Amino acid sequence: EREQAAQEAYDTAGADKYIYDLMRLFASAHRALAMYDCATCLEELEKIPAVHQLSPWVLAMTGRAHFERADYMKVSGLACDPLYESNLIRLPLG
Repeated sequence: EREQAAQEAYDTAGADKYIYDLMRLFASAHRALAMYDCATCLEELEKIPAVHQLSPWVLAMTGRAHFERADYMKVSGLACDPLYESNLIRLPLG
């Protein structure tokens, strides 16, 4: 009974650490994307375990980071244009 309790405590601690590390990576990627640091965002997303790489949340962030990285400088001059702002398409972050 003690061994089982000890094993459960060990497993719980391992699961807690896994979730903490995963959330830290998500938060770091989200922060980088919010600051338009797309290269850092993509680096953080690559560190996420493979089982989560195809989740909609990670795919949306990856897509947005690539979009911002490729096109942001080209459209930055349009940001002052009210017509551009009213028609701006925003990809979801989560």
